[in-house]
Amino acid sequence: MYVQGTDVEPNAIELLNQYAQFSSMIGDIPTAVRLLKNALPLARTKDDVQDLTQLLYMNEAQLKAIETIRSSGMTAR
Repeated sequence: MYVQGTDVEPNAIELLNQYAQFSSMIGDIPTAVRLLKNALPLARTKDDVQDLTQLLYMNEAQLKAIETIRSSGMTAR
């Protein structure tokens, strides 16, 4: 549904934000980061900028942690 929505309206900030949050929840962090980076220039208010930036930093930190864990050879028990 989200993919179809972005095909129809690629600049819908609310859609990008919700799609990013959903992607993050299901573990698709790279997609969440990409969507948030696309949504940030579309922010209309300071609150939008703050919310999107916070989500972006959180997801980028998760992505970096995942990459670090994978590169170190550590695995979940």
